[in-house]
Amino acid sequence: MQNFLTLTLPLKQDAESQKKLAELQKHVFDTPDFKKKISAALNESEAVYFARFMVIDKKYIQIITTFDGDDKEYAIFFFEKLRDLYKSVYELVEQGPTDADFNLENYLSFNEAHKVEPFFSYSAFPDKTLTDITGHNLANTQGGSHASDDSQMVKEEQEKVPDLANVQGLIVRPYTHGYSRHLLLQIMDAKGGRELLKELRPLVTSAISWGDKKPRRLLNLSVTYNGLKALAVDPAVLNGQTFLAANKSHFSRNSFPEVFIKSGGKNPDSTGSAGFTGNSSPEQWWEGADSRFDSSDIHLILHLYASDESEMREFTKDIRALLAANKINELLLSGQRTIDGHRLPGDKEHFGYKDGISQPKINWPGMNVEESDPNFRDFREFLLGYANLNDFQSAPTGPFAQDGSYLVFQLIRQNVADFNQVLEGVAKDRLIPHQVDDEDRKEWIAAKLVGRWRSGAPLVETPFKDDPSKARNNNFDYADDPQGVGCPFSAHIRVSNPRDQKINPLSRPAPRLIRRGMPYGPPFTTGEKETADRGLIGIFICASIERQYLKMTKWINRNDFSSVFPDKKAQDPLLGNRDVTNASPDFLIPIPGKKNEKKEMALPNLKSFTNTIGAAFCFLPSLRTIEDLGANKYMKS
Repeated sequence: MQNFLTLTLPLKQDAESQKKLAELQKHVFDTPDFKKKISAALNESEAVYFARFMVIDKKYIQIITTFDGDDKEYAIFFFEKLRDLYKSVYELVEQGPTDADFNLENYLSFNEAHKVEPFFSYSAFPDKTLTDITGHNLANTQGGSHASDDSQMVKEEQEKVPDLANVQGLIVRPYTHGYSRHLLLQIMDAKGGRELLKELRPLVTSAISWGDKKPRRLLNLSVTYNGLKALAVDPAVLNGQTFLAANKSHFSRNSFPEVFIKSGGKNPDSTGSAGFTGNSSPEQWWEGADSRFDSSDIHLILHLYASDESEMREFTKDIRALLAANKINELLLSGQRTIDGHRLPGDKEHFGYKDGISQPKINWPGMNVEESDPNFRDFREFLLGYANLNDFQSAPTGPFAQDGSYLVFQLIRQNVADFNQVLEGVAKDRLIPHQVDDEDRKEWIAAKLVGRWRSGAPLVETPFKDDPSKARNNNFDYADDPQGVGCPFSAHIRVSNPRDQKINPLSRPAPRLIRRGMPYGPPFTTGEKETADRGLIGIFICASIERQYLKMTKWINRNDFSSVFPDKKAQDPLLGNRDVTNASPDFLIPIPGKKNEKKEMALPNLKSFTNTIGAAFCFLPSLRTIEDLGANKYMKS
């Protein structure tokens, strides 16, 4: 039904900004082309009663409008239609998001902060939609339903829950098998690619519980946008046009996101702020591969899990027989290697930390999760195709994307020798508190870098000595550590999950990811000069690559999302890329002192302890969509 919006944006008053405003008014606002472009977008929305755009005394830009539907969807629709125009306007607005900060999330947050709520609003037809009043069922001309049914439809969508038999298991369940293998595949023929999916479909592991009978083999698959094109999927399906307004209100974003479409072989973040630069730039990915390929060549990734090495060999042999029969090219690393993961003793990663402790607690069907739990997250943050999705995701509406997710596959090399060298050197620092035993000094530094001891115990609960009995504790916050004395502000876990820490308005909400990683390469041995390739096979699952995964990596590479950071150029010391422009290579550890005494211990000029050596941005389709693709549905005519 009807909504009212009054947006008042304060304009910059310096001479240069006012000059640009005058030029914008003369050469843009007052031109027939501008008015035509705005009118076209308003008409396309099919839900705007009227809109007024005004510059008031050169001090404010004001937008007043009435429309049907959700105000956030309204804002998103016009952001996508008129992004370049909005960007030029916001450059003239006080504290408006500009340059690399001008993205959908910041745009929405800034608008929310500048909405003026009227103390009184009136409509002659408060219970009618634009379609009701005009008598034109505009939505039906594009295959949609009557606007008066929208509220009931949204309610029904909100009550829907996913069928876990249609969801790939990797999304819902952390596998505990000891070995993984990830086969990078290139589809040489659409027919062969679809035949492969048909043969793989019975092998794909769903999210339903297997009870006490743990399978010896598990298989999931993800596909890139280039892979969907190689399968000859109809572009109208990928852009969402066949499902336009079929089960959503107005303004639904109805296509795969730009970052997914354009990610093949390219830097997914052109600003470099997400860390894909220097030694982690896409130009360096898959170096030495036999034969040479880049991420644009990756069409499918098969994620294999097995109970032991022998089972993995047989599993791989069976899968490769299907590849050869269907003209599928397998892309291999240097030395004809596959990407193989294995669990290290104690479920640790190569730096020695227990891994996989902090995961969001998600209300999947049949799983008892309390919403009061600070780690609670709604399944809609990770699964495509359900109500209120503008908070979390972007994908075509309809059955093609429903019950799917996005998967970022990232091969992360760990530089263990450099990491250990820093620990050895800093352990001698005289500022280490006397409460830390001599034999624990190196471990204390390691704990400060991450925010947990290597056992997993959180620093805020045991600040001077490890307590393995607290290793799995994930229910804590930073209310009693406002100065970062327990857990430094830039420590890995405080950056990747700020918990109750204050976040700047334009940076909210904090992103969360489902992580399904596993180490690769041999364990580090004392005295080794880092000749072996070792690291982490990163699998990050979400419903928005931009507003979950990329937002997280930007936070890691520049800690400027909260007022608590004394250095807004600081980085996560463990995962930050020191090649990022204007990043600070120093890590600060606040030291407890006398009342009002502030001391800091600095770890200067840190090297990058990790770098990305390969990545692919993928879609995890539902089992139904895999079956449909194998049955030649969704093909372009």
